[in-house]
Amino acid sequence: MPIISVVMPVYNAESFLEEAINSILRQTFYDFEFIIINDGSTDDSEEKIWSYKGDIEKRGYTFKYMLQENQGAAAAVNQGLKIMTGEFFQLFDIDDILYPDNVSKKVKVFDENSNDYDINNILKCDNFNKIINFYISFSNFFWRFSFFFRYSII
Repeated sequence: MPIISVVMPVYNAESFLEEAINSILRQTFYDFEFIIINDGSTDDSEEKIWSYKGDIEKRGYTFKYMLQENQGAAAAVNQGLKIMTGEFFQLFDIDDILYPDNVSKKVKVFDENSNDYDINNILKCDNFNKIINFYISFSNFFWRFSFFFRYSII
């Protein structure tokens, strides 16, 4: 059973897939499953997703893919929750990019603090997308863009 289940809902997101999936492939943490729920895309998202299957599995990640009729992002996430097997859940929106140590840092903080809450990564950037500040905040509410929690709390 993997420690992390990364769930990525996709709808007509062909132009975002390369950057998003490559940020997953660069993770320094390896014990996770990558679940992609295609919410009825009508572009070439499905073909592009399948083109990454080999790279995802080469990294040692479990690859799970589901195509469903378009029902919206929430339904896609719920589908991912139903099939996930990890101890932790990470929502990964298609327009997100994770730093290579994102998942490993979250797992470490959760393990060291026995925390069930989310961790929010907040970047403050200048007009040229240069990072000028980085924050990690703990809270008892969830910011959708960095939804990360122990599955056992639901």
